[in-house]
Amino acid sequence: AVGTFEGLILVYTNMGAIPYTVKATAGDNPYKVEPIVGAKVVVGERFNPAISVYNPHDANLHVREVFTTEGFLHLSLPDKPVDAGAGRQQIGSRGGTDAATASGWGVPPRA
Repeated sequence: AVGTFEGLILVYTNMGAIPYTVKATAGDNPYKVEPIVGAKVVVGERFNPAISVYNPHDANLHVREVFTTEGFLHLSLPDKPVDAGAGRQQIGSRGGTDAATASGWGVPPRA
C-alpha cells in the first residue's frame, strides 16, 4: 500500500504500559515487487509463490543474495527464472525452485 500510516505501539514495563504513536510513509516500489498478503502455509510445507521483479535500469540487474532474519523461514535464489514480459522476470510457481545458482538471478533491463 502507498500512503501515510499511523499506529500505536504499547511498550510494557514493570511500571505499566507506555503508549507510543508511530507514523510511516510508504512509496511506490521501483522494482514492482508485490507483497504476499493473506497466505496460509501449512507447517513443514514448501511455499513457492510467483514473484515478479521489474528492472527499471538500463543495465542488467543481478540479484546475488536473498535473506531474512526470521529463523523459521528459508529463502533462496531461483534456478530458472522465466520471462514475465515488459522487462520483468518471474520466479516461483512456473519458474525457479529453491536451488541457488552461483551467478545469482539476472533481470534484464526494462523493455
